[in-house]
Order: sequence, then structure tokens, then C-alpha cells
Amino acid sequence: MKRLIFSVTALLLIFLLFNSCSQDTPTEPEPEPEVIIADNAVVMDSTEFGSPTIVGDNYSFTFTGAPPDINVDDVIVGVTDGGFLRKVTGVQIDSNTVTLTTEQAALTDIVEVGSFQETIDLQIGSNLNSKGLMGLETRYLADGVTLIGDTLDLSGVELFSGQVSGVEILAEITDGLIAFNPSLDIGVEISWFQLVEFHAIATGELIFDCDVLLTCDGEISHDYEITIAEFSTILVQMIGPIPVVEIITLSFDAGYETYLQLEGEVGAGCDALASVSVGAQYQNETWESIWETNTELNGHPVEWAASAEVMLRGYVKPRISIDFYAVAGPYLEGEPYLKFLGAADLIQWNYALSGGLDARLGFQVQVLSYQIADFYTELLEWEMVILADSGEYTLDIPVLSYPLDNAQNQPTSMTFSWQEIVSADDYHLQVSTDQNFGSTFADVGGIDSTSYAATGMAYNTQYYWRARSHGTSGYSGWSDVWSFTTGDEPPTPPPPPILSTPPDNAQNQSTSPTLSWNSSSGAEDYHLQVSTSSQFSSTIYDEENLTSTSQSVTGLDYETEYFWRVRAHNSAGYSDWSDVWSFTTEEQGSGGEMVLIPAGEFIMGSETVGGSATPEHPVYLDAYWIDKYEVNNYEYKLFCDATGGASLYPPDPGFSTMPNYFLDYPNYPVVNVDWFDASDYAAWAGKRLPTEAEWERAAKGDQDNRLWPWGDDFNALIGGTTYHANVSGTADGWQYTAPVGTYPTGVSPAGCYDMAGNVWEWCNDWYDYNYYSSSPYNNPPGPTSGPGRVLRGGSWDDGSSYARCARRGWLGPWYPHDYIGFRCSRTP
Repeated sequence: MKRLIFSVTALLLIFLLFNSCSQDTPTEPEPEPEVIIADNAVVMDSTEFGSPTIVGDNYSFTFTGAPPDINVDDVIVGVTDGGFLRKVTGVQIDSNTVTLTTEQAALTDIVEVGSFQETIDLQIGSNLNSKGLMGLETRYLADGVTLIGDTLDLSGVELFSGQVSGVEILAEITDGLIAFNPSLDIGVEISWFQLVEFHAIATGELIFDCDVLLTCDGEISHDYEITIAEFSTILVQMIGPIPVVEIITLSFDAGYETYLQLEGEVGAGCDALASVSVGAQYQNETWESIWETNTELNGHPVEWAASAEVMLRGYVKPRISIDFYAVAGPYLEGEPYLKFLGAADLIQWNYALSGGLDARLGFQVQVLSYQIADFYTELLEWEMVILADSGEYTLDIPVLSYPLDNAQNQPTSMTFSWQEIVSADDYHLQVSTDQNFGSTFADVGGIDSTSYAATGMAYNTQYYWRARSHGTSGYSGWSDVWSFTTGDEPPTPPPPPILSTPPDNAQNQSTSPTLSWNSSSGAEDYHLQVSTSSQFSSTIYDEENLTSTSQSVTGLDYETEYFWRVRAHNSAGYSDWSDVWSFTTEEQGSGGEMVLIPAGEFIMGSETVGGSATPEHPVYLDAYWIDKYEVNNYEYKLFCDATGGASLYPPDPGFSTMPNYFLDYPNYPVVNVDWFDASDYAAWAGKRLPTEAEWERAAKGDQDNRLWPWGDDFNALIGGTTYHANVSGTADGWQYTAPVGTYPTGVSPAGCYDMAGNVWEWCNDWYDYNYYSSSPYNNPPGPTSGPGRVLRGGSWDDGSSYARCARRGWLGPWYPHDYIGFRCSRTP
């Protein structure tokens, strides 16, 4: 809310009032004035008649004995309730009560010749009355006004509080006092029922000291006045037997007038010392006003900030009124005031501070004579300029607010703010990592508010910033340079993992599959969910805090589609979920996932490999299924547990880096099983061992006679790698066996994994070095006997040449070994 502040300190010696035209003072005492009263005057003595009962114009009196002699056109006079002077227009007598219908009368109706004169000193707040001294009793004090002796303390008086046209206004006297105790001289002369002379003289000292505060929050034009105090007394004068009742009232009014365009603030004041003679006289049916003044005014310093036009006029005025018989009589108002006028735009300003004095005189004196019932005159309108100034605005430099100077650990996106400059159009902000601002991170002008939001600052960096204001006159200087330092970069959640195996939509999967995924950068652990619902409305597996990138899930149902997903986790939270993949479990007793090889012809054997792999010859095979992966430890353990328990577990191979191999490495190929163990597992799973021809076709396909499942170059660059099989040495990443399915770039054309390396695989055939020379074209079953059973594929313990698709090996069926495993086949 903007405020207009008005302060006045005044000492006014005021009011030599109603100076009469009198003869020079005689050297000898004057005789008592002659008094002639009209015959129709009736004084209603309260001792005889009692106080009247007054209802409107009807006056009722009680009496004892004979009724009073009162007739129409008589004038009754008395002192009850401020006195009465009434002309009788009707008389009604009922028992001991006389009721008179009346109208207002004047002294000139009953006084033919007569006069009175009295000089008294008035004192507010006193009830002491003596010769020449009369106390004015307190009739009203506004809230906040306190009477201290004969002085009014005005501090805290609220002149106005409320809304005007939607603008909130508060006007109050914050500090002030006023004292006025005049001497009053009143005189009246009547001759032959006519008023020939009237005067009233008021002489006194007015002490006035006041600070007025006006606040408002918008454009407004308003004036308001209130009575802040009122004092009165009753004086009875006699003209012969006729009592003349006068009510003397001294009141104080305070008010203001203001006009404020847009918003503004002004503080001003002055003090004044004035000697004043003011009055009027009536003689020979003529009124004459008298007014003389000598006033000194001093202005106080002005404090002003405004953007448009402003005017303020404030005043406190005393008013003396004299009422005869409680009917309006003469009054005088003296009004000292202070007036401030100012105007400003964005470039220039000017103002003038003036002091003034207005005086007004008026009469409504029906009680004296009807023909002078209304009289009013402006005695004085006097004003002078006591202060004036003008100039041009210069833009102030903004004061920075936020972020605080030397603030630490601040965000990289923040809102800069500074204090408002009233005369500014806009602002210019600079932010830099260089305290000399040789380069800037932000250099923004035309900002129309006192704040600016910046984003994208670097972490753990010290920045410097400053601002300046801008207006029509140009730019201000730069503010002080403040600095702040941003905090460290907070951790972020890892990216979602990418699923690996089993592939999406994989079929014929184990009921105890091992699910694997690629590691996520920054991940500390993982959360795996498996469900039969693609929406994961319920889960059959929901495990957090997994530190590996693979997890075996057991107890799944046969021939059921499952959905799975993974998300990564670290101290910053979880990643989004991975894509949702699905797989379908195998038929009961079928073992692991299998690949269907359609019926067809391929070239068996290889002249390049030579030896027992020759001659090359065409072979036709009916359709068959073959395991996609080598049988792993987990699958083989299920067979052992279902058929004989731990006594059937294969011996530990003694791998130095993988102790307790069979139980602790479920997704690695089972080893140390002989041909009979492999056959027993296949039968239990509803399958069989593949023939040598079925194995070779699944390894190299139908289109060419390639050396390895992926082609003729063992170290071919495929998928960004030259390692496609686990053979001897550790260059491929494994000293011993690798998890099944580790080399997706080594997959065969049919879709089978690990057909080269990892472990040799048992086949159903007996071995015969020369069998290719006589083997049948259709579905060759192998010889009926031999020194041992066929092994295919090479292993982790052999070189790459042993891993060629056509390379043949053999071993006695009763020999297990740590580099021999198997996979199964099945006829559709």
C-alpha cells in the first residue's frame, strides 16, 4: 500500500471575531439602558408552571388555581432545554393542564427596546463558572482523542479507514495536539422591535501541532471530514425580565482532500505562526466583514517518490457557534492547511509545497430578526508557496538478493533475484565463471521483472553474477559482484538392462531355465520378475538385490508361456524395466529347448579334414529335433534327483577356478558322464542321443560344406568379435568350460549353440574309421559295432582343428572325462 504523509505544526493566534462599531468610551458611567417589553410577552416561570412537556410544536404546562392568562399571538419565553421563544397559535385548557400550539418567534417580536452585553473567558473541559469565566463541558471526543487539561491530544485519531472505488485508504493523525480557549464578547441592541446592532468578539490563541498519515494502494480522488471533539455551555442573559438563552459551542473538525494518479509516496510538512483579526458587524441593516492577517510559514524537507500526478490537502479547523434558544445562530470557521502538488514521469519530476488559510463567516439568526435569517461570506482564501523543486531521475543500482554471496552446494538451475528499482524499465543480468566477466554463461537484457531463471550450469563450479537497471535515461552502474558454487553431480539411476537368454519367444525351454541379461552401466544389483501375465499383474518369481547378470528360476510348469523382465538398481534408484521377453517351457520329460531340423540332404564328411572324415558323400535325413544347447548341470541334476539321487551325481572335474562344479555352476555343460549316463538321461527326458549324421547336419547345415558352424575362417570377425567357440587356451575368455550358449556368433545355421568346442558330445553311433565308404544314403544308423562310441565337436582342451564340423573322435562308452558332455535328439 503506497502512503501519502502530511505533517503540519502550527501556532495560530486567531480570531478577533465580530468587532462591533461602538462609540468612544465615555468619561462618565452610562446610565442603565432603557428596556421596553411588549405586552404579549409571557415569561413561563418554572416555579409557577414547572417545566413544559414538549411534543413537536405543542408545549404543555400544569398549573394550580386559576389557569394562566395566555392568548393567541402571545410569545412565551423560558429556559428549559436550552431555552424556548415561541409564538402562540392555539390554546387548549384541560383540567390543570394548558397545551399551547406554537411556532418559532424572534426577540424582536417581544422586545421593543432593550440590549445586553457580556464578556466571558471560555475554557474547554472545565465546569468552573464565575464572573467572567465559563467552562465548556465535554460533549464528544472521537476515538483516540484524549483531553489533557485544556489541550486535546490527537495522537492515533483515525480519520478514515476503508475502501473507496476498490482502493484501500487509511487516514490517521499519528501525532498531534490542539488547544483553543478564546475570550468571547457578545452584544445585542433592539429598538422599536428592530435589530439595530449585533456583535460577537472572540479573541484567543490557537496552538496546533499535527502529523497526518494517508496511505492508499491505487488511483483515487477522495475527500473526507469528521468531528474530532465538541465542547459547549449554556449562558443566560437578561433583557429586563426576559431571559435570553445562548448555547455556546466550540467544535473541532479534521479532514483531507487527495488525488493520486497511479502510485506515489510523499512526505511533507510545515510550521506556521499567524496573527489574525477576523469578524463582522451588523448596524443600520448593513453587514461588514473585517479580516486582517500576518502569517509566517516554514517548509519541512520533502521526501517523494512518484510516477504520476499527486495532490494532498490536509487541515484541522475550529468552529465557534452561538445559538439563541437552541436555534442556529452565527458561526465562524478558520481553516489552516498544507497542500502538496507533484508530478513526475520516468525522466523528470517537480513539486510545490504550499501553506494557506481559509476563513468563513455565516449567520442563521431567526431568533433576532426574520429578515436576516441567512448570511454567508468567504472572509479569506490565502495561500503561498513555501517550497518548490524539480529535477531529473538517475537510475539506482540494484541490490542483489538471491543466491546469497558465497553460497555453496547450489543447484545447477536456479532463479536469480534482486531488489526493485522504481524508475527502471527493465534489468540486465550477467552470470560467468570469470569474476571479470570476460566471458559469460548468461548475458540477458530486457528482463521486465526482478528475477530470472537460468538452467544448465555445470556441477561443482564457482559462478559470479551481477545486475544493473535500465530506463529511458540509460543504464545504471553494475551491482556488487556476488558468487556461488554449484554442488556435485548427483548419481543417476542406471540404464535398463538388455535381455540375453533365452531369446524372446523361445520354445521348448527347461522348467528350470537360467535367465541372463547384459550388465547395465553403474548398476549395483538387479530386480528380476517372471510371470504368466504380460502385464505382471502377479508374479511367480520376484527377486531383488541380484548381483549377477543371470539367475536360475526353478519350479516352472511344463508347456507354459512365461514373461520376464529385469531392471537395474543403484543408490540413485531403479532404471526403467527392460523389454518384456517371453519363453515357453518344454513338454514334460522333453529336456531342454530343441531345434527342428527339416528333412533334407547334406554333404557329410570333408576332404579338407581328411582321415576318417572321407570320402565326402551325400546323405538324406528325415526330420528330427536336436537340443539347442548342450545338457547343463542343472538339467542333469534333475535327472539324477528323479532317478537315484546324489549317488548318480558325476565326479567333480577338479577345475581349479570352479570348485563344486556340478552343484554351483548350473548353466555349464555337464561333464564326467560316460555314454551310458548320457543314454539314460536321454531316455528319461523322452529323447535319444543323435546319430553321427544328425549331429553333423545340425552343425554345418545344408547349403555348403563349411569347416566350422559359422564358416571356413575360425577367426572370422563376426558381430565385433573373432571368438566364436571355447577351445584350448584362455584367449577366448575361458580356461575350462563356458556356460552353454555363451557364443551367439558361433551358432550353427540350424540354430544350435556350442557345436564347436566347449565339450565333446556323445553320439549314438559306434565308431568305424572306414564307415563313410559304405554308409547308406538314407538315415545312416552307423555300424553295428566298433571300438567305441563316436564323439563330435572338440572341447575346451583341444585346438580349433578338433572343433571342425566333420572331425570325428571316439572313446570307449564306459569312459567319462572332464571334457566330454552331450546333447539329445528326438524323432518327431
